[in-house]
Amino acid sequence: MNLRATGVIVRFIPLLDVAFILLGMMMVLMVQSTMKSKKNTAPAAAASAPKPMSEQAGLDIIYLYAGTAGSELGRVFELGPQQELMREIRTEVSDDMNRMLALRSKKGTPLVVLLISDQGFDAVWSEKKLATMKKNWNVEIARIYPYHRVTTSRPGGS
Repeated sequence: MNLRATGVIVRFIPLLDVAFILLGMMMVLMVQSTMKSKKNTAPAAAASAPKPMSEQAGLDIIYLYAGTAGSELGRVFELGPQQELMREIRTEVSDDMNRMLALRSKKGTPLVVLLISDQGFDAVWSEKKLATMKKNWNVEIARIYPYHRVTTSRPGGS
């Protein structure tokens, strides 16, 4: 049996027609499913906006500023929205921390992020002192050093 190239091509043309028809049907089905999935997920995506990482992890992060020089030496302060020092938090008793936690009324495990000032030496914030604070406050403490506090003034304010 002696077949020429044209004979071989002629035998495969019906198979190619079937393949192209199936390919076209697959494309139509994929377009339809994509359109349906976009309609279904649009309201769900709008309703569930991305949550902050701390919320996803179940943490209530409390930012505190630890002074290392001058009048701030050895003292801890709550930081405000513009990085201003709000109020002093005593490290030897849990009263101030408990009051702060009650005012926040956040859900999640409290985590204190202690931002240690870069203005002086951090020797006052030793591991022993941090362990004592952790025991007194009954919260986890994460230490960040050095931290440069930049205060920004409010728009229209002084």
